[in-house]
Amino acid sequence: MHVDAALSQLSEIHAQLLRSEVFRGYRSRSMATTSGLALLGALVQPLLALDGDGFARFWMAVAALCCALCAFDLYRSSRASDAERARTLRVVGQIAPAFAAGAVLPFVLLRPEIGVPCLLPGLWALVFGLAVFASRPFLPRAVGWVGLWYCAAGIAQLVWAERGTPSPWSMGATFGVGQGLAALVLHLGIERPLDARRGEAT
Repeated sequence: MHVDAALSQLSEIHAQLLRSEVFRGYRSRSMATTSGLALLGALVQPLLALDGDGFARFWMAVAALCCALCAFDLYRSSRASDAERARTLRVVGQIAPAFAAGAVLPFVLLRPEIGVPCLLPGLWALVFGLAVFASRPFLPRAVGWVGLWYCAAGIAQLVWAERGTPSPWSMGATFGVGQGLAALVLHLGIERPLDARRGEAT
């Protein structure tokens, strides 16, 4: 009986430690790279003269490339230890529902009977903002500003959406600025203090 209670308490303490420690799996370099890819996408898309379906496919490809880059970073950091692997799975579990919802949106909104690609950028930004807020307990507090940027940009785009193919900058500016902010928060909140501590130790 006492052993079960002790094991339960240990498990609770372990879960609390996982929640309270800042997650270091995200890297400012990969966030800055995804910011650059979003801005590059906004410059390239007009050259392709895409319709609504093409707009969605193009930005889904850009998003897949960005996700692959970040997933590779997460994979590399999670190999450090079992605790880091558990922490990575916990953080990914927090954001997975929002990302799944974002992946489904184009297939719903681009059905012929609906045909409203103009809503995609705003909804994607809003969903991404919610994912950022979901992972906030594991990241520096300032990441809340990143989530707020995405949510505000998403709401603004939904309010002022006009029928037709959206502007490439509806994605490029929203995600370029958002990922740039994320890179800055990660660098100032995690990487620079860590480098400073390493410098003091040597």
